[in-house]
Amino acid sequence: MTNERAKQDALDEYHRVVALHDEWYANGWPTDNEELETELGRQIRFDDFRNRSAAVRAAFDESLVEVIADASAAGIPQWMFTEFRGWLSHNDVRRLLERARKPYDVHPEDEWPQTATLKAVKADSARIALRDPVAALMLEKSARALLRRWAKEVPREPGEEAVRWVASRWRAEHVKKWKEARRKLLKDIDALGRTEVRR
Repeated sequence: MTNERAKQDALDEYHRVVALHDEWYANGWPTDNEELETELGRQIRFDDFRNRSAAVRAAFDESLVEVIADASAAGIPQWMFTEFRGWLSHNDVRRLLERARKPYDVHPEDEWPQTATLKAVKADSARIALRDPVAALMLEKSARALLRRWAKEVPREPGEEAVRWVASRWRAEHVKKWKEARRKLLKDIDALGRTEVRR
């Protein structure tokens, strides 16, 4: 019975925030938002956005991500978020669900230019190795020195902005994934030029 009560409470909170979103959306995103901050239980960060409406939408997104994460943890199936989405679009709900879920398959390194450069070096090295394995090895050694210095610009942990967009219950997991990705990047860079490039 306790589990059912928790599920219902979580679903009720989702309905409440969706209804609040619809009400404010229908009123044209009014800019007097003190009451909304109280309703959402969070500060609206006006200074972080180009206009007040964008800040309000971001606050709603953050609140919805939190209530969806809590409702999912309580056992609410995904279809119910879509079924009772109010004026949120299917794409809105899909995006919010992505941010609310546990980060099973998160790859922050895909956004790092150092990763793209490392891949390009490996591809060039493999191509050159078909004609001249020694030249390919020298390319990797030269690139290793450059990439080592550049990789230090990747922060050891993601900043607040990087984790703000995911549910708070999963932020520690996102930090863990970030650290693992950074370690792997450094390891892959260090391996450049250590052995003969395979043709």
